[in-house]
This record gives sequence, structure tokens and C-alpha cells, in this order.
Amino acid sequence: MLKIYNLFNSTDNWASNVNLSLEIYRAEYLQTFGHVGSQKWIELFNNGLIPKIIIRGEVVFIGDRFNELWNELDDIVEIRTSDGAIYQYDHLGYWSDERIVIGTVILVESFKIEVSEKYGLRIFGFESSLSINNH
Repeated sequence: MLKIYNLFNSTDNWASNVNLSLEIYRAEYLQTFGHVGSQKWIELFNNGLIPKIIIRGEVVFIGDRFNELWNELDDIVEIRTSDGAIYQYDHLGYWSDERIVIGTVILVESFKIEVSEKYGLRIFGFESSLSINNH
């Protein structure tokens, strides 16, 4: 597999909102794992001590699909996993890489962090890497 995206190589401040929320509502998380995106946190993530979500599947659709909820067309990439589940991703950024075509095998690693805030549960979700078959 060829990794075409790695969040941890990003130069933007992608973790600032989740870290602020953790500082206010879940300081024990920061004490245990460190700030999200810090060297300590990334090492724990890479060693499997922070749960990751792994989706592996084949690209079965790329293009516009009507979104009935928003009554508009969405430009998407659809992936079907071996158990038949379908996952959709916006066809933006690294998802628009020219090497992603119908039939490409994709491996998506992601994670989520849940924080109970003042007005309810807030879920921060991030795609940490995207790899494709490189044949």
C-alpha cells in the first residue's frame, strides 16, 4: 500500500479545537495521552494505545450523487468493504488524487474523540491516513 495522506505530517493546526475542548472538559485525557497531535500522543496512537478505526475497501463510485437530506448534489468517493458496507467521502483534497479510480483498494485509518461538553456530547473525528494499492 502507498500512503498518499498522513494527517500527522500536516502543518495546519488541525487539533486545536479538540485540545481546547479536552482542556476544559476532559483534563484526565490530556494527562494520560498528552495533547492530540503531540509527539507523545502520536506515539501512543501508532502503538495502538489510542483506538483507531480501519476501513479497507474498493472504490466503487466517484462522482455526483444526489443527497436527499440536503436536496443537492454531492461529489463523493464511495468505498465498499468486503462485508458489503458502503462508506462515502467528500471528493476533496487528498480524496481527489488522480490515482484514486474505480477499483482502487483503499485503506483509511481514522480516530474519534468524544467529549461531554456543557451542552452535550461532541465527537471529533479525523482521518489520520489514506493508503491505496500501488499497482
